[in-house]
Amino acid sequence: ISSAASDVYKRQVRMARALGTIKKSDVLEMADKEHGCEITCNFCNETYHFTEEELRAIASKMHD
Repeated sequence: ISSAASDVYKRQVRMARALGTIKKSDVLEMADKEHGCEITCNFCNETYHFTEEELRAIASKMHD
């Protein structure tokens, strides 16, 4: 993996952690109703896309 690709991956992981700070039911609702989501980082202004499957995987690691 190139350095640039590694940096993008690390930022995506940080955004996934940010999703972990909201309620599990809200993450599942985004998966069910929106079939994914986008998050824009206020620091780098990059937009990160999460699929329905990725949201469900994040929610599965969350406590109720």
